[in-house]
Amino acid sequence: MKNLTEKAILVNVNISQWTARKYDNKVTSEVNKKHKTKDAGRFNKILIGAEHLKSINQIAGKIRTFHYENTLPWSDTGERLLTSMNYFKYIEELSQLKNSFETEVDKFVKEYPSMIVEAKANLNGLFNEKEYPKNVGERFTVKSSFMPIPVADDIRINVSDKEVSKIKEQVAAEVSERFATAQRDVYARVKDQLEKMNERLSDKDGIFRDSLFQNCLALVDLLPRLNVAEDKTITELCADLKSLYCDPEQVRTDVKLRKQKVKEVDAMLAKIESFF
Repeated sequence: MKNLTEKAILVNVNISQWTARKYDNKVTSEVNKKHKTKDAGRFNKILIGAEHLKSINQIAGKIRTFHYENTLPWSDTGERLLTSMNYFKYIEELSQLKNSFETEVDKFVKEYPSMIVEAKANLNGLFNEKEYPKNVGERFTVKSSFMPIPVADDIRINVSDKEVSKIKEQVAAEVSERFATAQRDVYARVKDQLEKMNERLSDKDGIFRDSLFQNCLALVDLLPRLNVAEDKTITELCADLKSLYCDPEQVRTDVKLRKQKVKEVDAMLAKIESFF
């Protein structure tokens, strides 16, 4: 896509966490010997109770969800496409999530010594102090990295012009294919939401949550920031989603309104079907 490098950047987020689990070879061997088996399983000790890591794990999950919702697919190695329209909002919210993560890690580190005492009592003969890292806080990190989108013309290698031209063609084709995948993801998000609505609303006695309609507004807010191609159809779909939204309770109690919303959903699905 023309000027794609000016409209987006690649971003990767890596989250490291201490699992607080340790493979115990001795116990595994004892179990295999007792039951006369070989490689029947692996015994992993739980070094710290899962409840102590719950808050950290929850925020890590929120970071992953946020990252995937606010970026588009790009490569198999973790990089995702971040549009310039969504850059500052992304950075701001990611920073807040990182701060929350670090706050929970600090709390964990302060309580860590007492957790080890608790683990010693719980594990009894299986306890091994050497399995508990001293600087445990360093095991929890959230790192984001950014890089430009590859440009076919920016190839510097000492080979023949013919080979350079071939490499440029491959890079251009790959960037084009990955961009198409990113574009499909935007449509897929709308399609997924509409199909859920169609399923829930088509059943006149079907129960649905308020979020079924609230998610429409969430897409109306997000999609313009993901629309790196400045696709007019996406803009139209946002307007349709906004029009589709109404008080969920009204839809539950008004049969006519419910049928009308099903028609609107069907019309929107028909509009995007050709894209797939």
